[in-house]
Amino acid sequence: MIRMLRTALVAVMAWMLFGVQPALAQDIDSAKHFLASLYSAYTYNGTPPAIDTTGKDAIASPSLLKLIAKNRQALKGEAGVLGTDPVCQCQDFDLKTSDIEVRMTGRRKAKATVTFSNFHNPDKVQLSLVWIDGRWRIDDIRGSKQSRSLREALKAEIADVSR
Repeated sequence: MIRMLRTALVAVMAWMLFGVQPALAQDIDSAKHFLASLYSAYTYNGTPPAIDTTGKDAIASPSLLKLIAKNRQALKGEAGVLGTDPVCQCQDFDLKTSDIEVRMTGRRKAKATVTFSNFHNPDKVQLSLVWIDGRWRIDDIRGSKQSRSLREALKAEIADVSR
């Protein structure tokens, strides 16, 4: 009995000191599931969630949502960068997802690449994900044909309007 307690104590100490931790809920598989579920809504006549959806259905991080709100306020009703859905880099969609790659960049952060075709045109999107309130959310997006990420584009647009 004492030997078992000693072994358990050593395991807990190793976990605390060296970060030897069991698999977390916010792992690669859960990030892939989040993205697969999100992109599966981008079918012809589908109704995917908007990037600015708030509350329990939010797909964007709180900081990205704040930046989107600030951008909308600065543009006074104009579409700007968000005239195109940043998740699919499109206005119309009939997506077929072919690959989702995820790598963890921290305990609560991941980078992902989603490869898909939209109306048979191949495309790729890179996403930064954060684990917030027990689920993954998008923190930034960069399309394969974009020179800037969504965050960079929103900030630039706000700066341009403010001049």
